[in-house]
Amino acid sequence: MLVKNRDPFVWLAPELAEDESQYRKYAERLTRSLKCYFASNGCEAADDLASESLLRLVRKLAEEEPAGCESETERRRYLFGIARNVLREWRRRPDARETRLPEEEGWELSLPPIDLIAKQCLELLRTAVQDTLARLSQTEQDILNESELNPEYVQTFAALARAKGTQAPTMRQRAFRARVRFRNLVLASDRIGDLLRCLGIERIDA
Repeated sequence: MLVKNRDPFVWLAPELAEDESQYRKYAERLTRSLKCYFASNGCEAADDLASESLLRLVRKLAEEEPAGCESETERRRYLFGIARNVLREWRRRPDARETRLPEEEGWELSLPPIDLIAKQCLELLRTAVQDTLARLSQTEQDILNESELNPEYVQTFAALARAKGTQAPTMRQRAFRARVRFRNLVLASDRIGDLLRCLGIERIDA
């Protein structure tokens, strides 16, 4: 096995255990998500709190397997639950008050540094699209890849219908259903939740 059983990243995504390249990419992406989460909540010590969240997860795993964490989605939710607690504790510290927004500005959203979120947001969107496409039928994938998801798209639905051996109204209806299903799956994706956190949209009350 590539890493120890209680490695937090392997616990979060077990399939990474034997893939060193994907392990590194996942660890970097998740660490950036944690940093964005803390930075978007007005925390200047985002690096330290991201490390603290992962350290607490390691300690929890050393004690016992957390209950109700069978899927990767549940495990990511568990980690960000730890991060929320870390953020609350940070906000209560006397030295944290010096870096927080004045009370009258408290409702303003705080964004992480652009250089931190730019790569993260693009990667999250790319992953959301790739994961969602994989959940569509082959026909739906073909329709979207040959139309909306193709930057060089020039075909009409009539031409696309002829290529698929059907009628234009039928192809138009299939494309509409594929778009709706794709949109709904993207919006329900865990990666979109990560993207919202990255942009500071998810707010946690202390």
